[in-house]
Amino acid sequence: PGHVTASDGSVGMGSMGAGFVWLDRSRCGSERIGREEEGTSSGRAEIGAYAAILRRTPDHEDLLTATDSEVLCRLVGRWVGQGGKASLANTADADILEFILEKLAARIAAKARTFLVKVKAHRGEPLNEGADDLAEEGRLLAKEGEGYRWKQRTTRLVFSYYDRTSNQRKRGTWSRTIRNAARRG
Repeated sequence: PGHVTASDGSVGMGSMGAGFVWLDRSRCGSERIGREEEGTSSGRAEIGAYAAILRRTPDHEDLLTATDSEVLCRLVGRWVGQGGKASLANTADADILEFILEKLAARIAAKARTFLVKVKAHRGEPLNEGADDLAEEGRLLAKEGEGYRWKQRTTRLVFSYYDRTSNQRKRGTWSRTIRNAARRG
């Protein structure tokens, strides 16, 4: 016995949400992903959704998760077989990624098969569309209670900048976007 799932993240209006569904619809749900004060990113929302699935799946049971997130696939793939060389020190979403890596290690120790499959977004795949809808709901959850996860702030500086594309002020920690905004003035 195993599980077929899908995860998705959503970002908008200064908040991040995670959605997750099971093929048998037994454990579908939403979570709001925290640390908006440091800026929002679709990558953080996406990996938060995958963490929600791992949290709800027993380590000894096989798991297949469909995701439309290239970032999630790349992040997790970077750690497969890396041994002691890889480090979370400069990883923006180290809090969630550390949890994912611990769960994957536990699943390996329990001899469970774990698959992460990339699917195309918004192509009518029912599980992915369901996760997408739930991720939107997650964005709208209150910033408190059981549905609000991964909210612990880091010690990184938060910068405010003007985004010319959206014509609004935004906030975030040091990144290429912040650097380019500072260069433009």
